[in-house]
Amino acid sequence: MAINRFVDEFFYHVPAVEPLRDVLIDILSDLESKDVAVSTRYNEIASVVESSPEGGTRIRINPRSGTAQQPLNPLWDLIHEWGHVLEGTAGG
Repeated sequence: MAINRFVDEFFYHVPAVEPLRDVLIDILSDLESKDVAVSTRYNEIASVVESSPEGGTRIRINPRSGTAQQPLNPLWDLIHEWGHVLEGTAGG
């Protein structure tokens, strides 16, 4: 996973949460260690965990899902999906 590319794209769309950059990198590093890919999606607001027949898992987040009043939404979406990975319920 290209963590830096995802982080840059994420904060391009969600600059208000830039102070949480290290938190985002820690989450992405943990997911990478579990062979879970993370990418953006712009065709849907909701985040999703997808699994492939080959056994791969991918979390897809829309960094535009936040608003000026709720800029944390995309980060919360990622944390929510990360929770599914930690519980072992991702992609099911």
